[in-house]
Amino acid sequence: MQTEEIKKFLEDIKWPDGLSTDKTYQIECDDIPDKKAMVKFSCDGDAWVGAKRDGEGLPTLCRFRTSGGGGHSFYTRQAIMILALAMEIDNED
Repeated sequence: MQTEEIKKFLEDIKWPDGLSTDKTYQIECDDIPDKKAMVKFSCDGDAWVGAKRDGEGLPTLCRFRTSGGGGHSFYTRQAIMILALAMEIDNED
């Protein structure tokens, strides 16, 4: 896919069926089994991305706001929605 095709794909994404604000999406890292990558969405649709080791406290998080909430990374937030669902699919396999 070329950049313009990727942008169009991401622009067309609405809130995907199955994506929830009541869930933390996470997956074990390939090289560090006790470390997990995590994605969470707040009730206003902001995306939170982080990572942490099992047994540690709170993860270090980065927030990607919706465009209506002052977000500056529209395409990244759109891709994070797909990432969350991909994590869920990988965990089912």
